[in-house]
Order: sequence, then C-alpha cells, then structure tokens
Amino acid sequence: MKAMGSIMEDMANATYPKYKFCSSSQCAESLFLFISSVARTNLELEIVQRGGVLGLESGDLISRPCFMPLLHVLGMHSKMLNVRPHSQLWPQITGLNADNELHSVSLCEKEVPLLLRDVTALLLQLVLTLPMHIDRAYYSCIARMLYNVVYTQAVAALTCRMSEDQRLSFKAQAATSTSLTSLVSVVGEVIDTLEHCALYVQDEDMDAHTRAKKWTLSEVDSELRRMCLPFLRIAALLRQHIYDEDVRTFDDRSQEFDRLVRFVGIGDNEDESSTSASCLTWITSEPTTVLRGWCYDFIVFVNVAQIAARNLLDQHVTWHQPRLLRLPHNYDRIFQHYHQRPCLCCKRIPKDPSICLLCGRLVCFKEKCCWKQRSVGEAITHSVVCGAGTAMFLAVNSSIIIVVRGKRACLWGSVYLDGYGEEDRDLKRGKPLFLSEERYRLLERQWLTHSFDHTNKRWIWHKDSL
Repeated sequence: MKAMGSIMEDMANATYPKYKFCSSSQCAESLFLFISSVARTNLELEIVQRGGVLGLESGDLISRPCFMPLLHVLGMHSKMLNVRPHSQLWPQITGLNADNELHSVSLCEKEVPLLLRDVTALLLQLVLTLPMHIDRAYYSCIARMLYNVVYTQAVAALTCRMSEDQRLSFKAQAATSTSLTSLVSVVGEVIDTLEHCALYVQDEDMDAHTRAKKWTLSEVDSELRRMCLPFLRIAALLRQHIYDEDVRTFDDRSQEFDRLVRFVGIGDNEDESSTSASCLTWITSEPTTVLRGWCYDFIVFVNVAQIAARNLLDQHVTWHQPRLLRLPHNYDRIFQHYHQRPCLCCKRIPKDPSICLLCGRLVCFKEKCCWKQRSVGEAITHSVVCGAGTAMFLAVNSSIIIVVRGKRACLWGSVYLDGYGEEDRDLKRGKPLFLSEERYRLLERQWLTHSFDHTNKRWIWHKDSL
C-alpha cells in the first residue's frame, strides 16, 4: 500500500500543474479525473504507436506489460477517491431502476447531460472503481450500455448537419419502425425529440455545402461508424490488457469497426459486417423512454445555451496521427528563411535561433531577452506549452537537434548530412546538407514512443536556462 501511494505521488509530482487539475482546488473529484486521465493518456498513446488503428496487419505491435500494474495502482486510488457512487449514473444509462426511490432516467440537478458526457472517460472511471479482474460478461455489459450513449451522441450531432427536408424524411421513415435497433428508427426518434428545441438551425443559416448534402442510409451508417470508433478502440484496448487477449488482425481499415465490436462483445450479430445500429443493445423493455430521457435532459441545456449546446455536441473530430514538421530536403532553405529573422516574442534577431520541430515556432535559445517569471528560458517555457515538457529544437546556426525532456536536455545529432552521409556541426565545412529521411523517421519514432530516456545517454541538467 505504501509503495502504491509512493508511485501515485511520483506521477503527480512529475506532471506539470496545468495538466494536473481541472480546478484550482484539489478536491476528490479533481484528483479522480486526473487519475482516470493518466489511464486514458497511456491507452491513447499506445493507439498512436500502433498507427491509430487496432488490429491492422501492417501496424506496429506494441507490447506494454507495465500497463496492468499501472492500472492496478490507479484503480486502488480511484476506489478511495470516488466519493460519488455510480448508483445514479447506471440507471440513467440503462433505464433500470437501482432502487425504489429512482423512478426516472432524468439526470440529477447540476449534472452534465448524458449526451454531452465524455463516454470514454465514463468507461475508464467505471472500470477503475470496479474490481480489477471483473468477469468478461460484466465488462461487455458496460461496453454495450455505453455504446448506446456514444451512438445516440453521434446521431444527434449528425442530424445537426442535415437539412430540414432530410430530417423530415428520416422522421417519416421511422414512423413505420417499432424497434430501436435500426438506423432509421434511432435517427427518426432523435429528430422527433430534438426538433422541439432550438438546436437545429434553419436551412438558410447553413453553409451551401451542408445544405446541399443529401445523406443516404449507407453514408449515414458510414459516418456513425467513424464517429464511434474512438470509443471502440479504447474499449477494445482496455479489454485486451485486462484479459490478455488480442484483437484479430485484418488487412483493410474498413474492417476495424466490425472486428472491434465483436472483440469487445457489443451486439449479437456474428456476421462479418454489421451496421452500426445493429450493435445497439437495450436491456430495458422501453428503450424509447430511455433515449427520449437523454434527449429531454439535453433540451434543458439547449434552452439555456443554444450555441454552446450545438458546439459541445459536435465534438467528433477526426484526429490525425501526430507527426513532426515536414522539413525541406535542402538545409539551405531553412538557413536562408530563419537566419536574421526576428523573434516573435522580443522582436529581436536571436544569436542562436532554434525551431520547434512540433509547431515551427522560432525561439531565442539560451538568451535572457525572452525569459519568463522565475528566470525560465523561452525554449523551456515553450517545451511545456507545446509538448508537455518534451520538445525538439533545430538549431539553425549549427543544424543540431536539441531534445528537451523535463529538467534535462541533450544533443541528439543532426538530421541533415552532406553528400558523404556525414554531419557538419556548426556548419564549419560549408558543404551542402540534405535531409536524411531515415534519421528523421528515427527521431520521430523516438518521440512517439517516448524512448528518448533509453536511447540517449548524454543528458545534462538545463536548469531552466535554455
């Protein structure tokens, strides 16, 4: 117990304050969110290292044996910090009454509407507060119920991109359907409920492309599958770690949704391909009441903040894989562009200009003109803001890469070589330098996998002076 407490304390101390707490007061809820965010960050990092897709044959196989011990530590602290039991949340999700006092699926006062909740965070919080090795059937049940919420969120967001005629068309088609396991019925039910508030904008207020878009059933299903994939990846990866199972490999990205829903245990369809709606599982006899309850709670918020509700609902953003800047092949282009270029902060020409390889910002390296409070150099300040303490800078006057990681820094080497494949540090020989794609891929790989600590040995304490 003492060792686990020490590990948690070390993780909290190693995290910069701006990434640690959601409020100035370190209450139990804020600490609980921080703990669940640690688990989520590690899972999302593994997905990034796998190429953004789980199970793709061409993707990298990443082994992270340290995750389960980490999850055990996080789970122990979550059980101590979770002062708000899920006895009220679970009935809202499933529609089942937890006790005789709960006769409604409506949210408690001051709660965030379920259609605006981060369902991936809910999954992690539920798992962290449950026994670590729960039965597979229980985990699949949690994933199924949360998938219903994710799917309804996606449907509500997608209907905001439809014209009024399209919404009326889906609503008319849904009138003949009696089951909430078909795409048309769910879309029609959501439209029929949300059209009574000010969520949907008039056609004349839409941009021309959105107004002219004609959604077919296959296009709607394809878009809903895409919007549900981030949740399915986390759910599948978490199951893979807890039960030591592997997702079946596939060679086509379009198969990812079908493989993940079967792996997680969502839906009863055993076919090779299934629609996104066929994976819905309702364990209550009145699923329409549950769905309308979610929408009614959301309508209350819409009536208070219409624009905010619309913006918060459509958070299904397509994230691209993180990557470093695309550098020109000839180093002379970089030198000519940044040499004698003024700093954006102090408006002076730096003596040792350096470029952040994450965002491209020019910083004054090892100069006091841009020091912030407590005498922190601009490069160190930028590494915290841009890379949470880890950043790579290209020194324009020497072609050398400087890696900053926390309180330490090191010279990585150069990604620009001459015609003989040799470095020209400080540009003393004056030979043309060309980008080494192999070295740059290695640098990017070490950054993505957080392996700088293991691959670079000559670290120095920068003392916030860079």
